[in-house]
Amino acid sequence: MALRAAQLSLRNGKLPRNSLYVLGASSQTIHTTSTSNFRTTQIKASGKTHWVAERALSVGLLGLLPAAVAFPGQAVDMAIAIALPVHNHMGMDIVITDYIHGAVAPKLCVALNWIVGGATMAGLVYFNINDVGITAGIGQLWAVTGK
Repeated sequence: MALRAAQLSLRNGKLPRNSLYVLGASSQTIHTTSTSNFRTTQIKASGKTHWVAERALSVGLLGLLPAAVAFPGQAVDMAIAIALPVHNHMGMDIVITDYIHGAVAPKLCVALNWIVGGATMAGLVYFNINDVGITAGIGQLWAVTGK
């Protein structure tokens, strides 16, 4: 039925809304699949802006990890405490957008992503302020020798 409607609309010079189209073997044939029930989370920034931000953050993390070894301190620890959860949040946001569909599931996953990201950042900042910090903590873990 949808194919017939698309063929009739094609003759009139119009294509139905909310549909995907694939041209068939001849230019007269058109196949349509309704996408009216397909929902995804919307990203406010453009795809290019989001992609560039992800890559910039990844390159920044590549510089932060050697800096943590060469210049351990609270400034590097705080940068790591902010950059790692943001990097994780952005990556999981894309996974949710690409693979989680439906009316409720994407919203729950996005909310969970925000909660986990915020809790991770808060925990790392708390660890940096009230304990030894990320780089010193990892150094202490590496210093433990087995008996």
